[in-house]
Amino acid sequence: MPFQKQVQKTLAVGVEGDFASNHMHIFAIAGECQLFARDKKVKVGNFAWLQGGAVTGTKPASGFSQAVFVHRQNNAVLLYGEEGTLMIPENHPVAAHVAGEFWGRFTALAGVGKRVFASNTDGSLKAGDKGATVAGYTETNFIVRTEAKAGELAKISSWGV
Repeated sequence: MPFQKQVQKTLAVGVEGDFASNHMHIFAIAGECQLFARDKKVKVGNFAWLQGGAVTGTKPASGFSQAVFVHRQNNAVLLYGEEGTLMIPENHPVAAHVAGEFWGRFTALAGVGKRVFASNTDGSLKAGDKGATVAGYTETNFIVRTEAKAGELAKISSWGV
């Protein structure tokens, strides 16, 4: 791991993929020993796609799939000398949520009250109007609760949508 090169004067508002409140959080329902990453594209703090118990970072081309938010649940496996990452290794468990309040990083400006859209290719977050068509993204049941600039964290919630 590289040596720390800077110190922030203030604490971070949150941690990507972490709970943003103490409100109820609901896991996706799946069978025993399911909810495992089935590819190397599942990232903490992004949306992933649940299809038949398998969680993938890319939306399946066919069949029913559900967008789930990937919570930071300390499920990474690091070997000696490796650096930390938000990517969940293939065949490792995924904390997949269908409801709750979380911290998410947005690719572009996210205004309060906008709907959260999930990228079909990597699950990254983008804000847009409810019912809008955003090319390459799927509308989720989450809304933006705090404003964020591109690359910043914002609270997202499925409650009161």
